[in-house]
Amino acid sequence: EADKEIRDLMRALEDLKTQPQPCLPCFEPPALDLKDLEDGSSCFERDTYTIRHAVFDWTVDLEKRRIEGTVTLSATRCQTRSHHEPTQLRLDAHRAMTVESIRWRLMSLDFEKTRWGDVGDEIVVEMPDDFREGDVTITYGTTGGPASTWLRPKQGGPALYATGQCCANR
Repeated sequence: EADKEIRDLMRALEDLKTQPQPCLPCFEPPALDLKDLEDGSSCFERDTYTIRHAVFDWTVDLEKRRIEGTVTLSATRCQTRSHHEPTQLRLDAHRAMTVESIRWRLMSLDFEKTRWGDVGDEIVVEMPDDFREGDVTITYGTTGGPASTWLRPKQGGPALYATGQCCANR
């Protein structure tokens, strides 16, 4: 009886090997649900845009202690409670950050970086009327900030040590 069950299982496994297997869907991480989260140190208005992904492409110059590159944000415009579509995307930044350009598709977007409270700066991006969702690419440079430490040779450097803290990850 047990031998018959084993033979049946082996046959079933062989059958599975010859059948085409369905492709597994790509993993899509869920959007962060921030509706109940208030952060007094952030200028981001969570009911205006949803940011699903952030992809960084950096060049780190250890000698000059400078980071340059891009961050591409996958964003979706939300309809606000007052049923109007927001025209500005507000992002947190650090004072040490210099923004060269912000683009959507092949279009340069107008933006302004200003001081925002005691914690950091705010980048206000003027979004096109026809923007619904897509990748917004920010080209920038920085010498660091509170979340990064440049190690000297006597500390084992040159190297960059980065940490993540909520208000320091700007």
